[in-house]
Amino acid sequence: MTNERTTGWKRILLRSVGFGMGIGLGLGLVGLCLAWYINRPKAWRSEMLTANKPEITAGVGSDNAVHVHYAYGLTNHTGREFTMPSTYSGALFRKSPEGDSLVKLDSATWDTSLRIPPGQTVTVAFNVDYPLADYNTTSTEINAGGDSKGLISFLTQRMNETNGLVFLDYVDNFRIELPRNWTLGR
Repeated sequence: MTNERTTGWKRILLRSVGFGMGIGLGLGLVGLCLAWYINRPKAWRSEMLTANKPEITAGVGSDNAVHVHYAYGLTNHTGREFTMPSTYSGALFRKSPEGDSLVKLDSATWDTSLRIPPGQTVTVAFNVDYPLADYNTTSTEINAGGDSKGLISFLTQRMNETNGLVFLDYVDNFRIELPRNWTLGR
């Protein structure tokens, strides 16, 4: 009789341990699948925000750099407000004319406090500095003659080095194509 009781407890204990291990393994697999789903690579969405024809203004600064101001009207096609990300959460790139490879514009800045309401268009200015030393020229050479011909020539060369701009928002995975049909402002 004690032998039967001992065997009964062993059987219950083994079943309980097996059941617990099965539940643990199942929950572990569900957790792994959920972690993969949350962290899987997400596709870039380019239809959420679109840009219209920009206006460019530029000038030579006292820091021996040409400061270019690209002003694009960005339209929000989402159902929620879009906030321009910080320079840690977003980046401005230029498209290479040789293909669609992207080159990050490290000097690019923009107003990170801008918010674009759903269905609205807001002008966003991207400021890019081109240090003249990187192009073996000086502000004296660009300003020679007292007119803007040197600056226009410099800008034309920079514009020919790009096939448009792209803004990437790393948080929301938005890709904003900024068209190349530039108009030079004042």
